[in-house]
Parts: sequence; structure tokens; C-alpha cells
Amino acid sequence: MDDTSPSMEPDPRPAGANYESSASRQPEKRRARVACKRCRRLRKKCLHEDGQAPCLGCRESGFSIAQQCRFPTRGEPDLDREYRRRKDTVPPGETSERHHSVSASLSSPSSSRTATAVSNQLLPNLTPPPSDRWNLLPPHNEVVDAVKVFGTSFFQLGFIPKALFLEQLANSRSSINVFYLLGILSVSARFTPSLIARYGDGLKAAEVFMDHAASLVMEEMYTPTLDRTQGFFLLAIAEWGKGDKTSSNIHMGIAVRMAGMLRLHREETYDLPENYTAEDVINAEMARRTFWMLESQDNLHSGYTTPTSFSLSDITTLLPCEERDFAFGVVPRERTALTGTLAAVRKPDTVHTCSRSLFATLIQAHNLWGQVARRAVTSGDRQAGELFKPWDNRSDYATLLISLQAWESHLPSQHKWSIWNFRGYKAEGLDLAYLSVVMVIRLSNIILRRTFIDSIIHKEANNGAPENFWMNMSSELFENVLALHEQIDAFFNLRSPQQGFPAMIVFCVYVCGSLANHLWRRPEICPSLASGMGDIVSKSLEVLTDLQHAWPLARKWRQALDQRASMIREEQSSRAVPDIESGEAVPPSHQTNTHGAGMSSAGSGRDEVFAELLNHEASRQARELQHGGVAPPLEQFAWDQHHTFSSGYYSQNTPPDDIEAQLAAFLQVQGQLGMLYD
Repeated sequence: MDDTSPSMEPDPRPAGANYESSASRQPEKRRARVACKRCRRLRKKCLHEDGQAPCLGCRESGFSIAQQCRFPTRGEPDLDREYRRRKDTVPPGETSERHHSVSASLSSPSSSRTATAVSNQLLPNLTPPPSDRWNLLPPHNEVVDAVKVFGTSFFQLGFIPKALFLEQLANSRSSINVFYLLGILSVSARFTPSLIARYGDGLKAAEVFMDHAASLVMEEMYTPTLDRTQGFFLLAIAEWGKGDKTSSNIHMGIAVRMAGMLRLHREETYDLPENYTAEDVINAEMARRTFWMLESQDNLHSGYTTPTSFSLSDITTLLPCEERDFAFGVVPRERTALTGTLAAVRKPDTVHTCSRSLFATLIQAHNLWGQVARRAVTSGDRQAGELFKPWDNRSDYATLLISLQAWESHLPSQHKWSIWNFRGYKAEGLDLAYLSVVMVIRLSNIILRRTFIDSIIHKEANNGAPENFWMNMSSELFENVLALHEQIDAFFNLRSPQQGFPAMIVFCVYVCGSLANHLWRRPEICPSLASGMGDIVSKSLEVLTDLQHAWPLARKWRQALDQRASMIREEQSSRAVPDIESGEAVPPSHQTNTHGAGMSSAGSGRDEVFAELLNHEASRQARELQHGGVAPPLEQFAWDQHHTFSSGYYSQNTPPDDIEAQLAAFLQVQGQLGMLYD
């Protein structure tokens, strides 16, 4: 008999036994034959109604997870096991060869954190499976600390429903995308004490989580979901603060594309079901806020050569609601629209609503700033080719100025600057968000006028301007500088040492100090406001010195401002020598002013120390001259990071102010200047 033929063995059961027919047997209980992709991957029971997504498990895990719920179709390949770790099947003899290829691909000049498809094939085990992803995170309590810091020290107005997210993190951790958590930690680690203690430094901690998040990019970038959009957005923010311009732009671009594919720019995306719950309202608002944070950040860092990602004419999404409505899941009575969007064109009265939220005002302020900044970074080319002079109502300057004034005049009273409002928002934990609004308003007014600084300096030239036009612009410019300094001083005096801060506030400090330095050097620009500008420069340097450890960009701005301030001290000290030699008193305009308004005692004390150093050095040189000696060159002094004085040399040929270059670097359009990199 052929070995392959079936064997004919007798039935071992007794011949007279009674058996139940197959029809009368009870069916064996098994799990449902249809399970969604996520439940298959997690090996959990999938409860649903006739295969309709989302299933119960995905729905309870939150809005972003429910969006991903999908049931495989009949005949679709079952690829869920690809998420599970497999043993390395590489033959022993090929191990060294593969390792050599891996090293070569990582060390090549073209390699980057976002690997190509080829490197992804070479390095299949670099991306950990979902079961191992949690190993990329620190202990659970430190993750919770970082999430809390994220909501209090960086994005006080954000897309995270703080209480619900912390509850989800505690009770159903597996429902949260690890890539999303790594994005949060990439931003907040620099301000989280437990992570600073673990990694030895805030910047090192942030770098660790940026690298971990980048290792997951290839797996996360091809399926657009809300949490992935948020993760790429946060990773881009962290990379921008570090100075990694290229990676930041790429990852921000991925987030923007995902948002577009999810149709977050369309109001109909947020339509609620007929019998909606408070959780439905919160989930829809979370998605809405995600879009506006993307759009707002795009405006903050957009330049003339980096166009905005979303056309306003395509946007119908209305602006976010109040924080209280977001927390309680309440549908607001009315919403505000952003000027220029299709929603605002349809209903113009929705732009200046008195009931608008602080978040809505923030988005509007950042939109105006984007327009001002894009004009400022190419002010020379713009002015050369502009058809109308700035005093003509048809000019770009006049149009933007009118828009700023009209918008500011319609602000709710609680959104305008006052110490009282600042204290109130600080009590609510929204002080940084409030400062981001009022500082950006002042910054926009400053930069808009700063582009005409040469005309302001040479206002006597006959260039056809109406009488007192340039003098009025000069007064308006430095009045805004003083107002911005008042806000900075309040922030610095009331800030706790552990509190974090967004980089935009640091940039405002630099701009304030830079313009004050300009007037300190040239008091004739605006004589009525020149007094005390040296103290504002000192205060700005003090703030930048204290804040530079969290954001590397602040260190560049401090160095740039310190360099310009040192030039003025050199000029003033060189004038003091002949005055002392002739026995004349030093004129007040050549002395260091130590009585500026709104200054702390620390800043005034430092100026007094500096004045004593100058007087001592000038007296020594005068004695040398009296005895026929040759006086050595006067040393220049600059503040170091420990708030002390150190000698240093700065060339007289250095431009008096490079604020345009720093602004361009801040807007990511001139990365070749090297100002963003350590």
C-alpha cells in the first residue's frame, strides 16, 4: 500500500453506543470572529455591534483612538502579528556584515533622524514594537510630572484636557500613543525637576526624548490620526527650540499634512451627534485646538520666504472656546472667527466678539504678528519696490498699522495689559498664555516701526514726509518698548524659579533690550524717552542670563545684546578720560543712568558697580598721563553668565543693532547665519 494513502483503522467506539447528532450538539463558545485591528494587536476581546466602528474598547480609550478603530475586510491579509517581536533570523556569518552596513549608513553625511526607506530596510529592529515602546519612557510617576509641567509651564492654553488626560494616564495607560507622550516629554523635560535629576540637565533630558521620538517617526508618519498629529507637532516644537531647523520643519510639515487629511480646517469636522455627551464635546474641542495650535505656530515662525501652510480662504473652523467650557465639556454660546478666513467672510461680526476666549485672542494676535514678521524680514527689498510711502494710507505699513489699531481697540478689557489682569490670570494658571497675547501685541507694534529706523534717525532729511511724521513714529516705537519692558519686568519679578516659559517670551526680552540699547546709544532719536534706557538694557541682559539655560536660543540673544551694550560702555568710558584730565565733570549724558523706572535693585546695583569700575580705570589712566606715561587701552567689560563683569573686546565695526538678522533666524528663514545652533 502506498505510504500516502489513508489508513483504514477500525472505529474504537462500541458498536451499540448512542451518539448525538451533530445538529443537536451545543455550539462551542468562542470569541467573535470579527475584531478591530487594535484589539487584535493588543490581544483583547473586541466588543462591538455587528462590526461597526468604533468598538467599545476604542471608544472608551478616547477620541483619537476611536478615530483609528477599523475592522479588517474579508480576505485582507492579517498583518497584526508584524507588531510582535521576532527572533533575529540573520545567519551568524552575516552579523558582522550587517553591522558594518548599519554603521556606514548612520555615519554617512546624508543620514538624518528621519531615515529613508532603504535605511529602514537595513535597520528593521531600530523601531521597537508596541510592547517595548514603554521602555523608552521614564518611570510612570516622572511621566506624570512631565505632563503636569507641560500644562503649567509651556502650553497653558493647549489641546490637552488636563484632568481627563491624567486620569487616562493613570487608569488606561496602554490606550495612549507612546510617540505622543514622547513629544510631550521632549518639550517639558527641560522644566521637570525629576527628569532633570535623572539625566543631570534639562537640555540633556529633552534631547533623550527627542531621539526616542525620532526613532518612531517612520512607523508613525503614514497613518494620520489626531494623536500622531499632536506628537509630530510637539517634536517639531522641541527641535526648533534646540536649533534643529531642518528636522523641525519636516516634522511640522508632517503634522500639518495630517491635520489637512483629517480635515481639521473645516468646521463640519466638529459636528456633534444628536445625543452628544460632555466627552464628545471635549474630544471635538481637543481636535479643534490641535488645528489652531498648528496654525498659530506656523504664523509665529513664518517668514517671507516660508509661506503659511493653510490658506485662510480654505479655513472655516471657528476659534477655541474658554478653558472652563473645555474642562466641563460645555458647548459655547458663540465662537469667534479669524480675520481673513472663510468663516469670517461669511459672518464678519464674529471677528470682534466681546465674549471671545483668551485662546481666540491669542490666535488672532499671532496671526497679526505673522503678517508683520513676514514683512519685516525683507524690509529692504519691500521698501525698495513699494509703490506707496509709509504715510500713504495705501501702503503696506499703513494697512497693517490700521489693522493692529482696530483689532486692539476691540479687545475685551480682560485681555488688555494691566498688572491687575496679570495677577488674575496667574491665579488661574494662565499667566504665560496672557503674556503671550499682550507681549506679541507690543512686539508687532515695535517690529512694524523698527523697519524704518534709518529714516527715523535721519528724520531731518527732506524725503517728502509730513511734518513730525518720523518724530511721531519714533515716539510710538519707544513707547511700545517701554510698555513691553513693563510686562517683562512683571513677569520676571513674579516668576518662580521652577516655572517654565515659551521661547517667544525670551525673544520679546531680546527685542526690548535691543531697541533700548539703540536709544541708549543715540538718545537724539527720541530725547523725551531716552532716560533710563541703559537700565532697561541691564534688566534685559539679566533676564536673558537667567533664562538661557532652558532654551539655547536665549544664549545667542544674550551674547548679541551684550556685545552691543559693550560698545556703548566703551564709547562712554573713552569720553570720560579727557573730561577727568581737564578737571571737568562728566556730563549726565555720558554717565550710566541707574534710576530707570520699574527696575529691581539688583539691576541698579550692578550699574553702580560698573560705574565704579569705569571711574577707577579712568582715574588710573589720568594719573598715567600726568606722569608722562602712555595710557594703556581701556578694557571693555561684559556681563558673564554669573552676573559678574569680565573683560572682553568687541570691534567698533560691529553693527549697532542686528535685530533683523536675529528676527530672521528666529523665523527660520536664515539658518545659514548659524545663530540657531550651539
